[in-house]
Amino acid sequence: MRLLIDGQPLAVCLFTCFDSRVPADLHATAFGGDEARMTAVLERGGREASSVVVELSVRLGWPAALATARGRLPVVLRRESDPAVLAAVLLRCADLGMLDRDLLAQALHEHCAAGALDRAAEVWSAFFAHLPADLLPPLFEVHRFLGRGADAVRLADSAARVRAALDCCLRSPRVEDAVAGLALAERSGAAAPILRALREHTAELHVSAGRYAEALPLFREADRPQRLSVCLEALGQIAQALECCPSNDPARIARLVDLALSDVDAAVHRGRRQDPGAAWPPRPCGQARGSGRGEHGEHGDPGDQPEQPGRATGGRGREVDSRAGHRSPLLRRPAGDGCRGGGAGRGERGPESVRGSQR
Repeated sequence: MRLLIDGQPLAVCLFTCFDSRVPADLHATAFGGDEARMTAVLERGGREASSVVVELSVRLGWPAALATARGRLPVVLRRESDPAVLAAVLLRCADLGMLDRDLLAQALHEHCAAGALDRAAEVWSAFFAHLPADLLPPLFEVHRFLGRGADAVRLADSAARVRAALDCCLRSPRVEDAVAGLALAERSGAAAPILRALREHTAELHVSAGRYAEALPLFREADRPQRLSVCLEALGQIAQALECCPSNDPARIARLVDLALSDVDAAVHRGRRQDPGAAWPPRPCGQARGSGRGEHGEHGDPGDQPEQPGRATGGRGREVDSRAGHRSPLLRRPAGDGCRGGGAGRGERGPESVRGSQR
């Protein structure tokens, strides 16, 4: 007691070494009437003396001393330059029930300059891993350090913090962080490369979660036709997937052609089962099989012609060489549907025409 009152560091040493050996009931006998003097020690003492008084106050249930200790904590810890000591004191205060979010924010505010937490990353990672989630302070640097992108976006209050929050969201494995970062980038007028990277990152997280429909517009805006084609295929839109597939991937083109032709064959068989006596594909009124002229010119209906070896006929005379993997005009789509650009040119029939002819 005398050492504490005199501000002697030896008091902390004595307490640390012998406190665990003193029976609990003897603390009340020795210090029960000294709350006022202990409160005075808190008001003028440093971190070491305060830590001793806090331990005694918790043990003896001194409300006035504890209130004083809580109020003095940010002031006392502001002088602490060692991150390991600071983290240890804060964890002990949390264990003693002395901390809340606002008090921790006050205590850490002076130690959360840009990059300060990163310079002692191991210490602070261990500290926040042990800290209850409901005690996380509303400080930008804390949430950025922890990779909590959505919270960093919410707390970004300067241009530098906006950039740091966008980077945090771009590295986050959580889709909610990526979505928040993309919204911030669009609101703040971020550069085109950042917008594209965030759109692509968000889309990939959607794909990982099996949300292909959500990924489609993002891949389209990021100008990623190959990934757009993968999403369309996963959604069962084979013709659109083929339309968007880059020409430098012949193996994928050939596989998509095979899938598309299988769909066409299945539709043909369904039509024949529904009306076995009907001509397939349907002919315009007044035109008979083998008339030689009409819609198809002097050569007649392609349905009457023998099929060429090695080539698959999809209907209306449009052929696809599945071995070479060339894109079929039969499978092209109208412009503006599925992916950017493309569409059926003059003389080419898109999937809608195929379905119409099948009907």
